Amino acid sequence: MADIEEIMKEYGSVIKPSFMEVRFSVENFQGFYLPDYNGSKEIIAKFRTLTFDDHNAIYQMSTKLVKDEKAKDYVTITDYMEMKKLVLKRQLISWNLDIEVEYDGEWIRDDVFKRICSMPGPLLMKMLDMYEDMSNLSQDEEEMIKRQSGLLFSGGGGGVANPCEAVSLYCNLSRFWDKFGLNKNDLKELSYREYLMLRLMSINDDEAQRRASKAASTTSSTRVAGKGGKIRGSSGVKVGGH
Repeated sequence: MADIEEIMKEYGSVIKPSFMEVRFSVENFQGFYLPDYNGSKEIIAKFRTLTFDDHNAIYQMSTKLVKDEKAKDYVTITDYMEMKKLVLKRQLISWNLDIEVEYDGEWIRDDVFKRICSMPGPLLMKMLDMYEDMSNLSQDEEEMIKRQSGLLFSGGGGGVANPCEAVSLYCNLSRFWDKFGLNKNDLKELSYREYLMLRLMSINDDEAQRRASKAASTTSSTRVAGKGGKIRGSSGVKVGGH
């Protein structure tokens, strides 16, 4: 019987929330809020989940081609501090500080962003570093993906026990595409109830196929007693042969 809690976990790996929340403590030093592990105030900032389109737009705006006179060719240079500023300008939704976040299209309004940038640098950097950590893969996660994908694609058929988020996401999206022709955007349109029903049906289908495969394997390896009671593999029945 399928575990509903496991399905809920799988669902969470496929359908991500549209925002991420960053929380950290600060303390007031001479009128400025600075990060402090034991601070008396908690900063709560809500960011839009970073998508590929977001990252690509930010990267393009902070990267330029510069002519390298020595190599007599153009090289790509990325201004990573500019990238951080653009991440803040495009992704921040709201926070519990006095400056209200207001947008003009996909970007925070210039006058509002100027006020945001007047906040203490350590506070902004702490907030951005935490958001970027949530949006990227850690070294431990990369090593886990490499280890589990090695097991997954080994061909041994044993599967992966306690799959990490990447393996779960890969398998779930592959399964829904193979069985129903649904991609990640299609899944977002499903109600959670519909997702549960389809996922349970998919699990039951997989189990039925495994049982059928096991039964077929057992039948094909049937052994019969030959002359003298010796056990030999069945050679089948030949009808009308020459």
